[in-house]
Amino acid sequence: MSTPLYAEVWLLFLLALDDLELIGEAQGNQEALRLCGEVKAHVVLMDLVMPEIAGAGATAAICQRCQDIQVIALTSFKEEELVHHAMKAGAVEYPLKNTSADELADAIRAAKAGRHTFAPEAAQTLILSSLYLIPHFCYPILVR
Repeated sequence: MSTPLYAEVWLLFLLALDDLELIGEAQGNQEALRLCGEVKAHVVLMDLVMPEIAGAGATAAICQRCQDIQVIALTSFKEEELVHHAMKAGAVEYPLKNTSADELADAIRAAKAGRHTFAPEAAQTLILSSLYLIPHFCYPILVR
């Protein structure tokens, strides 16, 4: 994770939970790709803004190589392009880094169960961007 404070707080919280087990921690996307091939993870928390490979690129590589792994794309940003790239890459969730530890744990559980969830800000970004893809025609409406 690129923000050590978030990572440390989340790590401490997640380690205290009985139903989730931390089985690996990578310092970058290359290491994350290597670890995914070595460990039997159900879920990967992927920072989208990393120095090596862009997080969306690493997400796509993990989803292609390890199809049993669900990727949660973490970021501080809700920009349309980042959200779209993460979703196209195969991320099943898009929580923002300001999410609470409880919400993150729920997101991990949902991903492990195969359910998709989004931070409200990311969902709003997707909805608003999709509105621009729908042609706006004005059909005549006749009422008597």
